[in-house]
Amino acid sequence: MDLARLALAAAPGLAPLDGAPLRADPWSLVIPAAGVVALSGVAAVAQAWWAARRGSTKELRAAETR
Repeated sequence: MDLARLALAAAPGLAPLDGAPLRADPWSLVIPAAGVVALSGVAAVAQAWWAARRGSTKELRAAETR
């Protein structure tokens, strides 16, 4: 497959490319999008866990007077 013809199919002077139609089926769009959403969710949960684990609970407990 000639990638230059595929990339420049609309350029004048090049023969039209009929043998390589570009289609986007639903699964090729949904799976990467779901992966991005899942990865950002995991990152948010990990950051919340790390922030709660490290400082705020110790700071609050240190200020208590017992």
